Amino acid sequence: MKVRTTELMKFRRLCRTLNESTRGVVGLLELLWKGAAQNTPQGDLGRFSNVDIALLVDWEHDPDALISGLVKEGWLDEHPEHRLVVHDWHDHAPSWVSMNLRKQGLDFVTRRPSEPAPDCPADTSAESPTDTSAEVSAEATPERSNEASTLPPLSSPNLTSPSPPPPPASDDAKRWERVGKKLVDLRVSKATQAVEAAQRRGLSVEEARELIREFESKPKAWEAGALFGRLTGSLEHWPPTSDAYRPPVDQRAAAERAARERELTDLQSRHDREVQALPTAARARLYREAQRREPEARAGLPQQLAVLRVFDEDPARWMNPEVMEVA
Repeated sequence: MKVRTTELMKFRRLCRTLNESTRGVVGLLELLWKGAAQNTPQGDLGRFSNVDIALLVDWEHDPDALISGLVKEGWLDEHPEHRLVVHDWHDHAPSWVSMNLRKQGLDFVTRRPSEPAPDCPADTSAESPTDTSAEVSAEATPERSNEASTLPPLSSPNLTSPSPPPPPASDDAKRWERVGKKLVDLRVSKATQAVEAAQRRGLSVEEARELIREFESKPKAWEAGALFGRLTGSLEHWPPTSDAYRPPVDQRAAAERAARERELTDLQSRHDREVQALPTAARARLYREAQRREPEARAGLPQQLAVLRVFDEDPARWMNPEVMEVA
């Protein structure tokens, strides 16, 4: 953000419209521009819904009110084709975004048709400060003059611009291509955009694959859009699972529990009344004996089963008061 942005009237009006502090609006705009650079480098932010944009800037209130305020105060523009675009994004986007677009043969959707693209320099020969020296050189050495006239004008390098990220190695590119194909198989409608956004935000191929594995580990838990959001960064966490999702069941544990329940039902049908009829002292000893044999069975179904198992071994022992006294 430029130093004087917070002094602009449109900035102050946005604070008033959204009922936010200067600090809050600074953070909101920074997140908006960062999200646009990473997810919609051409400026076509309207590809996302209002809810997604609100999520992108960490807005916890009404998403429609947020978009209305940004449009009203001139930070977003309505667009007939792209719904919403970042205001004058072609002038304010980071230089690395511009360079990446030029490499891909793309341009900002916010640029008006009458505006030249940055890689089409205007004709400044009439005002060139080297015209005089060029004429002198042409008179002295016409051959060199003709040769020089065919060379493009040199421009001074922009030393303050960050260098573009290096192109991925061929092996890495192939791995990303496989990630894209996997996303298509998973019905992610914008697989290519998801891969590009994941690369821009610095995800490795393995990190992308880990997100895919997590998505596949819970069938029907999320829609494909959730995977798109996790890859592009528009979703920081997985959303709540859908009602259609059923966590996997440990078949072995389920079978063991079912067997215990059947055993308990059988023992209760044969001995429950007898155990309940025992004197208090006898029942207390029975419980202590069950706990000694199965110390992990401390409450609920396991404890009931342990008690009935001990009683079932020798019911007469526990029902005979004389034997109980000896025990």
